[in-house]
Amino acid sequence: MESFKLSSLTLVLTFLLLAAVAVVAGDELTTFIVHVQPQKNQMLATADDRNTWWNGCCDFNGRAVRNNKLIGARSFVPSPNATTNSTSDDWRAPPVEDEGHGTHTASTAAGAAVPGAQALGQAMGTATGIAPRAHVAMYKVCNKTGCPGSAILAAVDAAVGDGCDIISMSLGGSSTPFYQDSVAIATFGAIEKGVSVTMSAGNSGPNVSSVTNEAPWMLTVAAARWTAPFVRRGKPYAELCGNGSLDGMDVRGKIVLCELGGGPGHNITRILKGAVVQSAGGAGMILLNTFPQGYNTLADAHVLPALHVDYAAASAIKSYVNSTSNATAQIIFEGTILGTPPAPSIAAFSSRGPSIENPGILKPDIMGPGVNVLAAWPFQVGPPSAPVLPGPTFNVISGTWPSAPHLSGVVALVKSKHPHCVCRRDPEKAADPGLVYDIAASDYIGYLCGLYDSQNVSVIARRPVDCSAVTVIPESMLNYPSISVAFQQTWNRSTPAVVERTVKNVGEVPSVYYAAVDIFDDDATVKVTPSSLQFTEANQAQNFTVSVWRGQSTDAKIVEGSLRWVSDKHTVRSPVSISFA
Repeated sequence: MESFKLSSLTLVLTFLLLAAVAVVAGDELTTFIVHVQPQKNQMLATADDRNTWWNGCCDFNGRAVRNNKLIGARSFVPSPNATTNSTSDDWRAPPVEDEGHGTHTASTAAGAAVPGAQALGQAMGTATGIAPRAHVAMYKVCNKTGCPGSAILAAVDAAVGDGCDIISMSLGGSSTPFYQDSVAIATFGAIEKGVSVTMSAGNSGPNVSSVTNEAPWMLTVAAARWTAPFVRRGKPYAELCGNGSLDGMDVRGKIVLCELGGGPGHNITRILKGAVVQSAGGAGMILLNTFPQGYNTLADAHVLPALHVDYAAASAIKSYVNSTSNATAQIIFEGTILGTPPAPSIAAFSSRGPSIENPGILKPDIMGPGVNVLAAWPFQVGPPSAPVLPGPTFNVISGTWPSAPHLSGVVALVKSKHPHCVCRRDPEKAADPGLVYDIAASDYIGYLCGLYDSQNVSVIARRPVDCSAVTVIPESMLNYPSISVAFQQTWNRSTPAVVERTVKNVGEVPSVYYAAVDIFDDDATVKVTPSSLQFTEANQAQNFTVSVWRGQSTDAKIVEGSLRWVSDKHTVRSPVSISFA
């Protein structure tokens, strides 16, 4: 089995797979966040007999510790002291969170309201998860050596058997065939049981085709910048402020400009840059985005007063510094500022499509808040000189690993209203979507038989599959709620590419939806047939086709837009991507 790395901007050595369990009416939350550290007395209540539907357990070194919020915690990785002679109980590492990854993701998805939240005096207010009344179970699948595929398979199977309704994983590897991908294999088994799966898209952006977790049965979540930026206090690669790069430079008492990036073969984190400046005697630091980082600025617990500015501001600062021999600067703390444009916008680090393994499926599926996300943390952050603050501890993190649990929480809210929804994609008004694109588990088998042979599909399904007896579904024809069309240079321009979709009305009847195409590029012509859909019965299904003609341009590019089905009360939007080789 392969091993996966965490989808994180910084190295995180311990990961707890979150499985947020759907709401049970009448439950009262007795803990506010998930700090998986029972030795710190953070498990505040006993189990309650209303959880009779739950099959899981909470095991800390043989001690059963459980409450009505954290109802499960299990480990599937070995203890650092495990040997071949260890018993099964001694072999497993305890499901204890000591790095922050699992605590942050769990509280993002399902933490209850916590007044007085803050991180080093920033983002002060009341913190809450997206689905604060959801239960949480944690499954540890990573240790200091990585995230074994066998552990992921075992943990997902256990989560399904325990009774979880939603599985959220913020990890990923490189693009690989699904029959060699433990995450794809494990989660396929989950969706066959009606369990929704939410995954992070990865942090390898803005590189093209860097997206991970590409299977269509996953909700693959990109990271977006939302509305809360934080404002606060010579040699090769000197502009990057790497180790030793400021030696011999007179920066004492000065604010130093440092560009983001590490340079070839260098790993210079944002916090390390500040430490280098501080060691050289600098009084402060301004981190400058280069073009690839664009308009995303990130919050960190720096060791000295620091400011992170976007590419436009960085360009203006450089122009000012180059225009005078006596440049001056001042960093003034103004707290957390909300509502700054442009937002939401895709984060520079968020992995991009198109998918390598299945280009006919548009990935990532959706984006969620992933820049400067405040959530629970198992210990206080900041430099050693930072004062110890009372109350619960929080941290501000950026990446697709905090964006994925945002959508997991949304799925939990939708499932509380629609218990049988597998909830792959959930727009803002998913509780009342109007139209839905249904995909049955058997459809995925037909789709997989269009990609692989019977032997490989059998590996994914974990049972014998004879593709010769299955109706094959080309990837572009899978009833996916987005549309992706790829044209090769040899494509006959007089012949359209045609995709078919089926939508089911889950809104009011009677109702009529009218098609509207938002693509503004002469190199692509799109027609929807029929141009309107009339529904006279509840749960009635209607088919439509989308025909795409390639224009005369020979340029390789991607045209993006959307198809909207519009009624008096609903607008159902499907992203459209058209690529030209």
